Amino acid sequence: MSRADLTRADLSGALMTDAVLSKANLIGADLKDAKGLTQAQVNQTYGSYQLAGDVPDTKLPDDLKKPAAWSKPLDEQKKRQR
Repeated sequence: MSRADLTRADLSGALMTDAVLSKANLIGADLKDAKGLTQAQVNQTYGSYQLAGDVPDTKLPDDLKKPAAWSKPLDEQKKRQR
């Protein structure tokens, strides 16, 4: 799923063990009940956190933290991961 556009995808309950998520767009996605998702996987993605407009926050399992970069617009997140 590297570089996949998963914007607003419902991935609740998805098995994410060993999923390659490098540069995947998770903006507005629901991974709240995803299984096997790690912080290292999340840190390689783009996501949303407290963004203005109609973009919902990316939902993560309670034991994972949203990366600080997610508070930036997508174009700025992409510049940081080059």
